[in-house]
Amino acid sequence: MKSFLMKNKHELALFVPLTIMLIFLGYYMLYPVSVTYDPSMHAEIVKLIEWQGYPDTWEPYAQQSFTYTPFFHYLAFLLSLIGIHVIDAVRIIGILAYILIPISTYLWASSYYKKNKAIPALSALVIAFLPLMGNIFLLGEFPEVLAIELLVLLLYSIKTKRHLLAALFAGLTLLTHPFMVLVAVVLFLYNIKNMRGEDNKTKLLYFLIFAIVSGFWAIKYWEIMGNIASGTWHNVVYNTQQPYLWFWAPHQILDFLFGFNQLGYLAFFFSLIGFWKIKDRFLRVFYLFCLVFTIYHLPYSQLKIFDLFSIPIAIFAAVGIWTIANLFKKNTKILVVGIIIFLLAFFQVWHYVDVRTRWFTDSTLDDNLLDSTLWLKGYNESFVRIYSERGSSWVGILANKIPLYPYITDLEAYSDDYKEQLEDRDKIKESIDNSDTTQLGQLLEKHEIKFMFVSENVTADYLSKVYFNEGWSLYEVTS
Repeated sequence: MKSFLMKNKHELALFVPLTIMLIFLGYYMLYPVSVTYDPSMHAEIVKLIEWQGYPDTWEPYAQQSFTYTPFFHYLAFLLSLIGIHVIDAVRIIGILAYILIPISTYLWASSYYKKNKAIPALSALVIAFLPLMGNIFLLGEFPEVLAIELLVLLLYSIKTKRHLLAALFAGLTLLTHPFMVLVAVVLFLYNIKNMRGEDNKTKLLYFLIFAIVSGFWAIKYWEIMGNIASGTWHNVVYNTQQPYLWFWAPHQILDFLFGFNQLGYLAFFFSLIGFWKIKDRFLRVFYLFCLVFTIYHLPYSQLKIFDLFSIPIAIFAAVGIWTIANLFKKNTKILVVGIIIFLLAFFQVWHYVDVRTRWFTDSTLDDNLLDSTLWLKGYNESFVRIYSERGSSWVGILANKIPLYPYITDLEAYSDDYKEQLEDRDKIKESIDNSDTTQLGQLLEKHEIKFMFVSENVTADYLSKVYFNEGWSLYEVTS
């Protein structure tokens, strides 16, 4: 143990405080609820695995085919088996994936810079504090965080010629996030093509390993491709309705890349210096690919190419920072690096605080609705359908209920049943606003809704107010 600590003292000095910081930021952003609905949606998927094993539909949430990649959710499901609540299991695995990205980035950078440990260390710090990477996590897009982690490990395996691991990580990426699949497949095929000293039988074996791992979800990918081709995949539907398709104006690109956190400019600037210094053709092509596709892609939702850009920026910015630092004497060099990393870390934390205080939307809960939701869980343990004016998915998961209008990912082809839920949810709100208790009663009966969270008083023979908390009323449907 002592020899291990001494051998890895520099790595421990880097990652112990960094890990503690990221855990703290993760807890701050995700508890008691996050600023988006995504974590609660992923918890719904864990519940589907609990009920179905191999999830095929979104039932009982909706009569809706299930095709979303579930590897992240199986990990959370395993954690839930030891008694951890599904939403906590989702948040724990999400935080764990986030804190492992700097470590995998360090390994990947070390495969290029074996003697100069400063650049791998800087790469880990840059990706930990990079606004593009941080935004994925704080929005609750945990499967994508895990997919980026797996892609970095795939890049590491390719560089170090660990072909078995490359096949495994490529296959797991296919089970983790649909948009990262294209990158994983291209990288895996690139590795197969450029293997040296391996015969065709060995290459075929690696391909079979990749196919076996990813084959678990192969039939679902066939369905996904059919939905995309037919134009029914909601992400396609959403994008084709936007005013800009494929190309973005320069000011839109700059706003997305750097608008969330102005220190993104700093990391990008250093990455350009790194591009000038790094001569490795693979790294340069990877960087340029991501840079070009910040201009040519499908806006607005699922801007995964921006997120992918985090990977090459980390190592290129690290080289850029070290290049600038080397212009100074030793003591000043350390000071320069320290100031740059401090600025990245400080503004990342500031950005998280800003998001936490300003980004709450109607897809999540305020404190009073959260308290009311937890009260409902203790008041009624039945797994029944409810209506909530706000934060449907969060209310459903925390109260152990079935929400009308669960939040189903954009990466599905919405069924008629789910679309009807969306429409009827709006009609319920409209009925309440217009005091139309006849239509309201019909809608509640249609969906067998037993409880209703609303922000205004409702008077009807079939409703009984059972709880009130600072602007939120909970009604039980009595008939």
